Amino acid sequence: MSHQNEIQSIHTNAILKQQENAAITRTVNWINRLGDNTISSSTWALEDSGATISNESNTDYKATARITGDIGIHLITNQVVLSNGDTMEFQFKLMIKDNTQDWNRDYQ
Repeated sequence: MSHQNEIQSIHTNAILKQQENAAITRTVNWINRLGDNTISSSTWALEDSGATISNESNTDYKATARITGDIGIHLITNQVVLSNGDTMEFQFKLMIKDNTQDWNRDYQ
């Protein structure tokens, strides 16, 4: 099952959640931080090997990638190069839960 979730690049300390075995397309919306610039390129990186990033793409204002992974909390970074040559980064944590657990009871 595939879903899409968008987050603004101005949100600090963001924690996103998804279920084990889910493949979710994540979008970082950079429009509030770009000024007169646009995104020239985008790359995604992981702090560990517990998740996988695929289908990376970008538009002038958004960067997108599909993320799957193992149970745990993963730190993900989206780095963009702007039309003026500047580089910006946005990080968020992705919590992947065990499908046998209850979000409300076991992940508070």
